[in-house]
Amino acid sequence: MPGRIWINVPMNENFPMKLTTSAMSVLMLLLTLLVATNSMALSSQQLFARFGESVVQVRILDRSTGLKSAFGSGFVVSESGLIATNYHVVADLVMEPNDFRAEFQHEDGRTGALTLVRVDVVNDLALLQAEELEATPLRLSRRALRQGEPIHALGNPFDLGLTIVSGTYNGFQEKSLYERIHFTGSVNPGMSGGPALDRKGRVVGINVATAGNQVSFLIPVSKLRYLLEVAAEDGGGEKPVADIREQLLENQQHYYEQLLAEPFPLIALGDYQLPGELADYIHCWGHTQKTEEKLYEVSFQACSTQDELFLSEDLSTGKIAYRHQLFRSKGLDRFRFYNLLERRAQRSGYGLGGEEEDMSRFSCTTRLLDEGPMSLKLLVCLRGYKRFEGLYDMHLSAFTVHDPQQSLHTSLTLTGVSYTNARTFMEHYLEGLSW
Repeated sequence: MPGRIWINVPMNENFPMKLTTSAMSVLMLLLTLLVATNSMALSSQQLFARFGESVVQVRILDRSTGLKSAFGSGFVVSESGLIATNYHVVADLVMEPNDFRAEFQHEDGRTGALTLVRVDVVNDLALLQAEELEATPLRLSRRALRQGEPIHALGNPFDLGLTIVSGTYNGFQEKSLYERIHFTGSVNPGMSGGPALDRKGRVVGINVATAGNQVSFLIPVSKLRYLLEVAAEDGGGEKPVADIREQLLENQQHYYEQLLAEPFPLIALGDYQLPGELADYIHCWGHTQKTEEKLYEVSFQACSTQDELFLSEDLSTGKIAYRHQLFRSKGLDRFRFYNLLERRAQRSGYGLGGEEEDMSRFSCTTRLLDEGPMSLKLLVCLRGYKRFEGLYDMHLSAFTVHDPQQSLHTSLTLTGVSYTNARTFMEHYLEGLSW
């Protein structure tokens, strides 16, 4: 039968040998292609041997002492010696260029100076130019990965030398404001900024963070490709702090516009209606504390983003957090009950970092807000970013004073937000409170 491949055919049988030979040739060609394709899938040992020479350690050194302030990993992405790494690896260099310098160290012992070229603080990326570094640039993948594909991360964990860690691709991190690849493998401190490769040695992501227990995260390579395109178009950023300011302003405008486009979804706490889970990247949880010894009980619901942006060791930004607490008296008189509320309001604090050179002092105002049957005592505080003009941190603390037996305390913290967005968000938040 034409089209069927016969294996054991007697030479004297009346069958067209030309067809059989042709069919066998096709089969052999397919088998050859299959073997060739499989041979392109490299083992972790082969990947390390072939592409490890394109990975370096990135060191940030104190200019006065020559000692390491920070270190991470990086990899060559151009014939001219351009190196990609994480922004958080080089943050000291960006913020204090007069106090710190950068250098690379190759696995073979070579060292050289690094110059900052470009940063992307939102995606935690940076580009550095190496002096006198001869290494083959790694290829950037354009192929979409499939669930369960093997990934191999390269880097310098704990300053122990170049290491390769194998794991699997598990899609993108869910309920996150920023795109991150979920990598089942151990990306340890010091590996930040190193490349994650597919089976053919192409870069699919950049090591960025770990949650422990074989749960790590990678920046998608598409973010690096875009940063390279920006750098190619306008050269290096001569004023990285100004670039970061623009990136932060644009980023917060994007997600606050989305949050403010619709009425806030509400949740119930006792007799109150309150702002609830505003987006899938804002995580909420709750609990009720009851003890026989205390003369009151507290129920609370708290919501927060988990995707703050690293600016420096002492300062992160881009946070949205709010907390509702319902206090019920079980024997306290009016005076003692409100005294309890005042103490709790003071304890709520800001929970924010930042040194004096980074942030202005908080400026606070108080007012009493009467909303029909509900009365709120408000405290609103604001501070500005000294390096990034137009960005602020805001803290709101409010509790109801219309019921001597129960009171709602709610607090809201926004970091790295424009004044307009902070004010509009606070107004929407207060409009979401009802009793």
